[in-house]
Formats: sequence, C-alpha cells, structure tokens
Amino acid sequence: MPTQQIKGSKRFRQAAEMVDLAKTYTVSEASALLNTLPKAKFDETVELYAHLTVDPRKSDQMVRGTLKLPNGSGKTVRVIVFTENPEEALAAGAEEAGLDDLIEKVTGGWTDFDVAVSTTSAMKSVRKVARVLGPRGLMPNPKSGTVTDDIPAAINEVKAGRVEYKMDKTANVAIVIGKRSFTVEQLAENAEAAVKSLADAKPKAATGKFIKSLAISATMSPAVAIDAGPYNNIYPEELLKMRPEKQYLVEEVSTHLDKSDYVYLANYERITVEEIAELRASLAEHEAEFHVVQNTIFNVAAQAKELPDVSEHLNGPTAIIIGGNNPSGVAKALGKFFKEKEKVELKVGILDNKTLESAQIEALAKLPGLESLRAQLLGLLTQPGTGLVRVLNAVPQSVVNVLQAKVREDNG
Repeated sequence: MPTQQIKGSKRFRQAAEMVDLAKTYTVSEASALLNTLPKAKFDETVELYAHLTVDPRKSDQMVRGTLKLPNGSGKTVRVIVFTENPEEALAAGAEEAGLDDLIEKVTGGWTDFDVAVSTTSAMKSVRKVARVLGPRGLMPNPKSGTVTDDIPAAINEVKAGRVEYKMDKTANVAIVIGKRSFTVEQLAENAEAAVKSLADAKPKAATGKFIKSLAISATMSPAVAIDAGPYNNIYPEELLKMRPEKQYLVEEVSTHLDKSDYVYLANYERITVEEIAELRASLAEHEAEFHVVQNTIFNVAAQAKELPDVSEHLNGPTAIIIGGNNPSGVAKALGKFFKEKEKVELKVGILDNKTLESAQIEALAKLPGLESLRAQLLGLLTQPGTGLVRVLNAVPQSVVNVLQAKVREDNG
C-alpha cells in the first residue's frame, strides 16, 4: 500500500504501511483498521481529531461541548472539587476537595488532576486560580457542567465517561473516545457519538460545511482518516419524518448543491425533452448541469445547507442549474436560451450565499469578459483622476458583486 516517507520507530512505520493515506474510511472501518495496527507496550488512548471550517478568532464561532461516551473513556479520571463542604465531595469519589486550602495548593502550581468541579458559591474564590487552570482547560465552567451545586451527580457523571472538548486556536478539536483495549464496536460507538456531539455544537454564526476533516488515532499510531461528508449533512427535522426514498432525493439534491457556489432556479413549464437536451448541451460548455427537482425536496436540502430562504419562489415546475465556476457565463447561456424559446423563466438565484433576483441574474449575464473589463479599466485610468472617481462612485454594490463573480470565473 503506497505511503508517504514516514519517520519514526519500526513499529510506527509498520503501522503507517497498513493505512492508505489517500483514503477516507467510515467510522466502523476506521475503528476496525486501527484495531489491527501494531500496539505499544501500554494501553494507548484513542482520540478523535477534527479540523473545522469556523474562524477561531470570532467569539460567536467558538466550539466547545461535553458528551457522555456510550462505553466510557477507559480512563481513570482524577477529580477535585472546590466546595465549602469537602466531606460530601470526598464521599462521592473526589480525589481532593476544599476551598481556600485547595486554591492555595493549585496556586502553587499543582495540577495533578483531570477535571475540576466547583459549587456556584465557590466560583467567586476559584477565579483567583483562573490563570493556572484556564490555559490547561481545567477551569470549571457552567457550560461544561463543572459548575454545579449537585456535586455527587457531577462527580459520578465525569467518572462514568463524560468527556469535554474545546476548539483550539487553529480550529482543531481533539476528543478522547477510548483505549486500544476497547473492542472495535466500543470504539466505533464512542467515535460516532463524539462526531454527532461535535456536529450538534456547530455555532449559529457558522454557515455551510462545518467539519473539514476527521481522523482517529491512538497515542503511538498514525491517524486513520474518516469521511466527514455524512456529518456535514445535518438536515432539519422535516427530513427525519420523510420516507427513505424521499431522504435519498434530498441527499441527491444536496450533492448537486455542493458542485458550485451558485444555483439558479428556473420554471421549465412547457419546455420539451428535445429543448432540455439542447439547453444541457449549452450549459455543458460551462461545466454546468440542469436538474429537475421537487420543490419540497429542494427546500429541505437548501435549509440543511443553510442557504438563503427562497421558498416563496418554490411553486410550479422547478429545475436547478448548478456546476462549474462560471456563474455569469451560465446566466448568459440561460438568458439566451429563454429568450429564444419564450417558454422558460428564471425564478431566483443564489450566489455566495446571497439571493439574486431575476434582474440581478440578467445583469450578471451582461458582464463582458475579463479582458474587456481590463481594457475598460485601462481606459478609465487614462482619464483625469476626478473622472475616474466619478465613474467608480457610480458603480452600485450589486455590480461589484457580479464583477467579483466574473473575476472568480476567469481565474477559475
């Protein structure tokens, strides 16, 4: 099996040769493959790694969460509790408990524990050690369930296999999902639960594809890549109520929508089969495609992709035009065809997640080629400065948007 040039121990190189680095696997396949790799002399921790598409610099795109693994984490979790009632916490299984004395110990640099829990009232004092606990991801937090007044329940939940995760500054997330001693089924169940929890943690401010890549890896093993595609198609509840054949149609439309950053919706009423073939041939010159869709199916798929709401245009026969990197060229081909046939009309379009009315699509179709635009710009540059400023100030934002589309098209 072809692999990259990999450095490391003989055992690691042997393991790397067993993994197809160019392939992505299902969760079950990845778990089974990981189980066959040579093992280290200790029970390695297995983690799920995800690279996300969100911007870590934006507070409204932060990703963090907790989940209870179906088969536990396989890890002995050391818990400390900041509380005015240490006896209760120690009786519930905490390794250390207290308030002022425990804060003093942590301030001195002691962090020999995995999870810190705090009562609500104790948090006023716990903030003193935020500089010690925060950078290590150990600071109690209400969102992760580690700030609570039900201390016994929190301790039991943590020790039973609850894990926390938080995105780092590079948009990566690591989630513990078990040990190498787990069975393939146990690892697969835990990994599936972790990915679904991560998908549910998608911020409202994040649009489109959320999980860029997935992989699982043991402490001393190479990573096994997982296909992230199925976890990016998190559909609204309407899909869950659909029959399997309807769900398949939604998946099919979703696949079409992934082919470009634009989609045009057209009314194809009264168009003949021969004319559809003619239109498809014209669109093929721009690597675009014409597909007839059901309005309800398209609406569910569009919601899942978090596209703008165009439901008011979803009436009567509907076809979608997608594909390629030439939205203006496709608009031009559609406009020419519709004008000649006088049977079809554009309903609406979506470009870069923004709605385009039919008039805007027509404006997009009228754009000249990039070479012509360059010549016009050079002509403007030869005019006096004030003349150029007047021309530029007269350009509406809608034209700027379609010009940007044209540049993307020609730079392909």
